[in-house]
Amino acid sequence: MLILNRNAGESFTIDGRIKIKILNKSGRIRLGIEAPKELKIVPDKLIEEQNCQCKQK
Repeated sequence: MLILNRNAGESFTIDGRIKIKILNKSGRIRLGIEAPKELKIVPDKLIEEQNCQCKQK
């Protein structure tokens, strides 16, 4: 795991294709993600919910 400290307005790029931008640091952190359309970006919380629903069926 890579942990970075950034200020609001700063950004970093992953693999030359995915740009992560810090939008706000007061209270909750807001991130902006720019990535190719073919790259699926899903919050872990949604994946966990889907896995729970599949196990319940």
